[in-house]
Parts: sequence; structure tokens; C-alpha cells
Amino acid sequence: MFAFGIWLSWQVEPGMFFLFWWIAPALLVMAFGSWFFLKDYSLRWVAGLMTHLFYIGAGLMAALAARPELNSKHFSNYETNGAMLVRLTEPLSERKNTYRVVAEVRALADTSGIRPASGKLMLYLRKPLSDELPEYGSLLLVTGKPEPVQPPLNPGQFDFSTHLARKGVLHQLFLKDGEWHPTGQVEKNPVYALAYRARGYLVTSMKKHGLEGDEFAVASAILLGYNEMLSQELRKGYTAAGAMHVLCVSGLHVGIIFLIFSLMLGFLEHFRRGNLIRGILLLIIIWFYAFITGLSPSVMRSSLMISFLLAGQMLHRKGYALNTLAAAALLILLIEPNAVFSIGFQLSFAAVASILIFQKPIAQLLTFRNKIAAYLWEATSVAFAAQLGTTPMVLYYFNQFPFYFWLSNLFLTPLSFLIIASGMLMLLSSPLPWIPLLLAKLTSALIFAMNALIQWVESLPMAVVERLYINHYELLILSVMFLLLALLIRKQWSGVLIPLLFMGLLIIGSITHRHLQTLKQQGFVVYSVQGRTAMSFVSGSNHVFVADSALLQDEGAMAFHFQKYWNRLGLNKPLTFATGDAIRTGFLVKEGSYVVFDGQLICLCDVSKPVAGADADFLLYHGTRAARRFRPFLPDEGRVVLLDASLRKHVSDAIAAVAVAREIPVYDLNRDGAYVYQLRK
Repeated sequence: MFAFGIWLSWQVEPGMFFLFWWIAPALLVMAFGSWFFLKDYSLRWVAGLMTHLFYIGAGLMAALAARPELNSKHFSNYETNGAMLVRLTEPLSERKNTYRVVAEVRALADTSGIRPASGKLMLYLRKPLSDELPEYGSLLLVTGKPEPVQPPLNPGQFDFSTHLARKGVLHQLFLKDGEWHPTGQVEKNPVYALAYRARGYLVTSMKKHGLEGDEFAVASAILLGYNEMLSQELRKGYTAAGAMHVLCVSGLHVGIIFLIFSLMLGFLEHFRRGNLIRGILLLIIIWFYAFITGLSPSVMRSSLMISFLLAGQMLHRKGYALNTLAAAALLILLIEPNAVFSIGFQLSFAAVASILIFQKPIAQLLTFRNKIAAYLWEATSVAFAAQLGTTPMVLYYFNQFPFYFWLSNLFLTPLSFLIIASGMLMLLSSPLPWIPLLLAKLTSALIFAMNALIQWVESLPMAVVERLYINHYELLILSVMFLLLALLIRKQWSGVLIPLLFMGLLIIGSITHRHLQTLKQQGFVVYSVQGRTAMSFVSGSNHVFVADSALLQDEGAMAFHFQKYWNRLGLNKPLTFATGDAIRTGFLVKEGSYVVFDGQLICLCDVSKPVAGADADFLLYHGTRAARRFRPFLPDEGRVVLLDASLRKHVSDAIAAVAVAREIPVYDLNRDGAYVYQLRK
């Protein structure tokens, strides 16, 4: 209910926020009143209802309190054309052409003076930098006008603006050399500073001891949560094998760290108050490791659950795992309400809840006398239970299903344990002369073996079933089915069978309806990809994709910009052509610069060699470099001019000016995003 309240806060118009500040206190009073004054047993449901409503209201208030734009001192409420004093809240993250970092605004300076301000923004520092790189906690003076983070320009593309907004970042600022200046002051949180320094030292130690290439990238990710070095091929392979959780520090890694240090500190139990000392030391180790690895939701979940477990042991109390899991979720959301929108948070809690509910019933389906067979089945039952709870989210977010997840997890768990154990011993023994070098070789060999096994799993037939799209209604139905199935297994409530069957019919009906709608769709899309030309022509589930050759060779860019949208439309794998190719299919003909599709004539006008000829219904101007004496060819009114994202700004502005003067509709893809024509869905 608390999480639902947080979600509800993002569905409310900003102008109505003030109405909700008193909801939670009012509901709390009503909940307490119903508990104390409603003595009639038949009205016991009222107290329960009020309590649930209170949690919804509390979640709503917590989320609203975390919205930075509601603060009157937020820098966006002032003119920010002058200088700003900002503090870097994290170490710089290196990108292809820039360094990226989140900064919090401390003050604004302009002609009217200096005023205190608040809020966060994303800074991009262009490479190369002439000065020394600023460190975590540095206070900088920056100049420039922050711009709102723009929403995605293509349908279905990852919404980075919403992702940042839920982290409190609404603006971004691109800085060149000379537009930022260090003040010489540094304000660091001592715990975070120690964690960042320790992680940097440990990463350097791994390099010093001979780890390199893919082995270094995987070791950094598994041991320290530093995944900047992972190649696209590695990520793809682990995703296909259903093993991406191994490369993201998660509950598995925290559990292994806990087990290793728990065994190392086991001798303390033989001393007076040794159990208390051991518990405190383990808490310090676990949370320091959590800070080093970045406090991801899955790490916080695992750390909190282990903390509750250790607290129970020190107090000689026994807990209930599902209650512990719920308490961990509530505590995380109280600290960071918008963590509920994190995919890692959702997958982590769903996986653990599913293991706690379904693992034993699945394991009891088969019994083995052989110890090895029994172990293998136990590990497989854990994998099946976790996958059962996470499958709806995997389908919704990633539109694919790793078929051999159960196979990869058989060897990943023991290998992960060995890698983390040898890697941690290597890092702990780093000051010694030759022991860390031997451990580094062992760690490298284990990672090499794991990568080879992952590649083998990826090469198996049907390793990944792709284009498995479900919409948010179907995600909700599948989630309700999961809860009903949990009630059936845990509570033995046979009454949920009929609702479970009804939900199954709903999901079948929804998927069937979408498929029928797919068969009727007809239209084209011109995408907005900076410096590139790309368009789709759709007829039913058939699809022709036309783009420049550089984009066709970049599988990563195509997956990022287009694949989720194609999945949403239910499209088959596209026929791909370069913009200069001649095309003849059952629904599309392209000759030279002209395309005939669905009764429409489309002219692809390359600005380096302007086309003149028959009037077209659509004129798509494209090209990275215009001819020296370029003059736009524009027909009479009644046509549509599309300005491609490959055009330079001065060229698109010139064409737009002519089109506006002649009252011809003009659409700028760089500014307005993708152009979608009559795609019925």
C-alpha cells in the first residue's frame, strides 16, 4: 500500500499536490479511532481499511516530500543565466566524449547578487579537460543555463528524463573548458568518501595484480559493482543466459560476502560476548561493502535482511522471512521513495518473495537419493522459483525470455562463490608480496571459465526467445495471477482457482486482441536519431526498415532506439535496406529517391544533391552535408515537409523558413521527435 501511494503521487497533476498534504494525518487519526472506538466485531474490516488507506496516504506524502521541484528554493524558480555554485555528489563517470556527474546546486549568482538555492542537475564535462578532474565533493563554479532533460524523441525508447526525474534530477548542463572552475573547497560525506576511495584502491589493486580484459571487467562488476568496463558483448551474453544478476552486485553477492566473513569470524563465538562482537563486525562489513558497491536496491534489500537476521540472533529472536522482506522494502522506500520505480528494486524483491513462497513446493515435486542429483535439483528449484516471480517484469521491461536460465544457474552459483571468495582474499592480501598474484590468477581463470560457459549457453538453440511484448495491463494481470497462486500454495485456498482461471482467460483475450489489431495496422514512421536517417514502413506484422548504412551496422543503436517500439507493434524481424537501395515488396516500392507506400508518394530529398520532379505527398529532406548552392525544392501547399534528424541546424532552419513562408506544413524531427503516419494500433 505504501508503494501504491508512491506510484499514485506520479499520477497527480502538480497543481493538486497541496490537497494531499493532510491526507495521511487524517487517515492515521481515522485508523486509530477505528481501532479504539469500533468495538463491534462485525466492523473489524473498517480498521483494516483505514490502516491500508493510511499507508497509501503515507506513501503519497513521502513521495511528494521527495519531489525537489516543490521546494521554493529550487534553482529552476530563478533566472539562472549567471554562475552557479554546485557540489559534486558522486565521482565522475566517463562516457565516450564527456564525463557525467550529478551535482547539487548550493547558490546562484547574477547581477542582483548571490542567493541560496537547491536542486540537482546532471553535468556533462566535455573531453579533453585541460585541468585536473574534479573529485567527489568538489565545489565548482559553473556558468550556463541548465536545460530541462528532454523526453525520448522516438516512441518506445528508454525515457531517460523520467528516470532522472525520479532521482530528483530535472535539468542538465553541458560544460566546455572555461565554463567550470574549482573553488578549492571540498565537502565530502566521510562514509561515502571512504567507500569511493576504497573502491578506487581496490580497482587499482586488481589491475596491479594482473587482471585485465574481460576478466578485469567481470571481476570489477562482481566484486565491487563497478560495471563501467563491461563490453556490450559480455552484457548480451549474460542476458541471453539469464545470468545478468551475476554482473550486478545483488543479494547473491552480499550473501556470499556474509557467509565468507561469518566463517572467518566464527572463532569469536567461543569468547564471552563473542556472538555480539561477531554480529557488530559483520554488520559493519556488510554495510561497508554495500556502500562500496553503490547501495543499489538489491544490495540494500539483502543488507537490511541480513541486518535484521543478525539483530535477531543477537537478541535471541527468530524472525519470519516474508515479514523481514516487507520490512526491508518499507525501510528502503522511507529513505528513497522513488526506489519503487527501479527495475532492480522490483526484480530483487519479486525474486526473493517468489523463492520464499514457491521454492519448497517446487523442490518437493521430485526427490533424489543421490546427493549430487539432490543438490542439482535444489539449485534448479531456486532458479525456477525466482524466475516464476520475475518473469512478468522481465517480459514487460526486456521483451525476452532466457530459456536456459535454469542451466546457467547450476554452475553460476558455485562459480560466483569461488570467484568472490578468491577475489576478496586477493584484495585482502593485497599488501603481501606474492599471495595476491596467485589468487589473481585463480580469480582470472575462474572468470574465464564462467565467461566460456555463458558463451556456450548463449550459443544453444533458442537461448533467448525475443519480441515477447506485454503491456502494462497484462503485467497487472500476471502480477495478480502470481498473488493468487501464492495464496493457493501458502494458504491452500481453493477459492482462488476460479479467479485464477478468469485472469488466465483475460490474459489470453488481451494478447489475442493485440494480435488482431496488429494485422490491421498500416503506416510509416520516420525516426529521430541525431546525424542519422531511419524510417519504418509497416503493413500488418510485416516491416521494412530503411536507414543509412552506418546505422544498419550498429546493432546497439538500433536496439536502443527502435526495438521496444517494434515489439510493442508486434512486428516481425524487419527487412533492412540502405537509403540508396531499390526496394520491391508486396506493399512497398522504392526507385531512386521516390517511395510508393499505401497510396502515398514520398520523396527522399538528399540535400547534397537536391531532387526536382513529381510533386510528392511527403518530402523528407535528409543528409549530413548540403550542396554549396542548395535550394530547397518545395511544391505547392497540401504537402508535408519532414526535416530529418541528419540535417544540420542551419540547413533545417533554412528549409523550414521557406516552408513556413509558403504555408506548407513542416515537421522538424530534431525538435519534435519521430513522425508517425497513420499507424493504427
